[in-house]
Amino acid sequence: MTYNSNRIIKKCIVNLLKYNDIGSELEIIIVDNSHHTVFIELKQLLQANYDKRIRIVKNNKNGGYGQGNNLGVLHAVQSKLICIMNPDVILTQPLFKKSLENFNRGKHLGMLGFKQYGGANISFYMKPEYYMPLASKLLTKIFNKSNLFFSKYMYLSGAFLFIDSKKFKEIGCFDEGIFLYCEEPDISMRLQNKGWKIKYDSSLSYIHEVGDRNEFSEFTVKTILNSRKYYFNKYDLSFKFHIRKNLVELQLIMLVSILFKNSKKLESIKKHILLLKNKLKEE
Repeated sequence: MTYNSNRIIKKCIVNLLKYNDIGSELEIIIVDNSHHTVFIELKQLLQANYDKRIRIVKNNKNGGYGQGNNLGVLHAVQSKLICIMNPDVILTQPLFKKSLENFNRGKHLGMLGFKQYGGANISFYMKPEYYMPLASKLLTKIFNKSNLFFSKYMYLSGAFLFIDSKKFKEIGCFDEGIFLYCEEPDISMRLQNKGWKIKYDSSLSYIHEVGDRNEFSEFTVKTILNSRKYYFNKYDLSFKFHIRKNLVELQLIMLVSILFKNSKKLESIKKHILLLKNKLKEE
C-alpha cells in the first residue's frame, strides 16, 4: 500500500524484481491511497516500465493501513501466501522461496517475519497489554538484538510480513476499525486464538528505510491512543491501567529531563502527559 510515495515506490519494485526467486508466482499489487493526479502519474510509470507484471489498484478512500491492505488482499485471488509490504522496504536478498518453504513445512503457521534493519533495527515489539514502564523499550531492544522472539508476548513489525491467505481471510483480515497502529498485535491475537503459530526468522533480513521516530506529534499520539483503546476494549483488557502505566513512565522521564535541563524534550513530554490525562478523564 502506498500514499504519495511515487518517489520511493520505483526503488521498492526494482528490488522486488531483482530478488524474486519464485518467478511468475510473484504477484505484485500496489494499492494507492493518493490523490487522483498522483495515482495517474504512478499508473503511467508502471505501465511504461513494467507492462502488466504489476497491478495497481486505486483506493477511493483513506481508510487506514488495514483497509488499504485488505483491498490489496481482495485482488490477490490466486495467492496462497500474502506479503504485506511498505513502499519504503528494500530487499537485500531473495526470501520469497524461503517463505513458501516455511509455510509448506508448517501447516499451523499463520504469520512469518524476518530480521528488520533500519531506524532502531526493531523487528518485533512487546504487545500493548504486556507493556511495562521504562522496562519495555529496553527489553524490546535486548530481545531484538538477541533475536529472542516470544509470540505470546510480542508481535512482528508490520512493515514486511508474510501471512497465510486462507487463515488471514478466515479471521476476517485486518480489522478496519483500527485506522493506524495496533493492527499487528490484533492480527497476532486473532491468529493465535485460532491455534495458528507466528514465527520470526532472523536468518534472512530486509531494510526498512525509516528513521527513529522520537519527535513529538500530537496527531500520532492521539491516533495511537485511539487504536489502543479499540484494541484493549476488543479483548476486554484494561485501557485505564495501560494509560496509568504510560503516565508513570512519562513522569519519571520528565524528572530526568528536569535534572539534566533538557528543555526541548521536557516540552514534548508535558504535551504527551496532558494528552494522556485528558484521555484518562474520558474513560
